[in-house]
Amino acid sequence: MIMDAIEVYRRSFDASAPTATLEEPYVMIAANVLAADTEAEARRQFTTHQLLVRGMARNNRTPLQPPVDQVELTPAEAAFVEQHLAVSAVGAPQQVAEQLEQVVEVTRADELMLNSYAFDPEVRARSFELTAQAWSES
Repeated sequence: MIMDAIEVYRRSFDASAPTATLEEPYVMIAANVLAADTEAEARRQFTTHQLLVRGMARNNRTPLQPPVDQVELTPAEAAFVEQHLAVSAVGAPQQVAEQLEQVVEVTRADELMLNSYAFDPEVRARSFELTAQAWSES
């Protein structure tokens, strides 16, 4: 649905509106990111975010949970998690950079706002560090 929302925004943008401060549409996309040294480690760490969203689907919100090997989901929960995490980049640093580049290419976003839910704050900080390094090299 994000592409529909962007299209509506761009199509209906009115720079002459009294509240407009921009001359043209400006699109910022929020993307979930989890980069780690290996794809397997990134996917494992990302289960913390998947568990968070599964809790939303179950109406059972809890503090962030440690990563697990596999998140057990019903088909309805899997659809809910997939929808909520559709704009995500997860993997080794170069994979994350490529996935983010694809988000920009598809959406024609002017800016990305990156978000990361990791149980361990050091994992989150390292994820942002790896993402920044890979992004600057791409």
